[in-house]
Amino acid sequence: MSNTTSFTPDTGAVLIEIADQPAGIALPDGSAYRFIAVDPRFRILDGSRFKKPVQAEIAARNLLAAQEPGARGREPSRTYQAA
Repeated sequence: MSNTTSFTPDTGAVLIEIADQPAGIALPDGSAYRFIAVDPRFRILDGSRFKKPVQAEIAARNLLAAQEPGARGREPSRTYQAA
């Protein structure tokens, strides 16, 4: 899985790609970058602010990993052992 961060000099916008697919754009917003989701899987991050674009990329990568089947953090199994 490759990740790409592309910088656009004229606007300062940074394209965030995860697994060669656009996840969102990090736009300069004061002293930070605001993440704008372009893929619905990353909508929960939409509007989030990050100090650096790489932090937005890490958050998007972690979110995608958490959405994969068998990811940690899902509701625990309801199987119980007899005492």
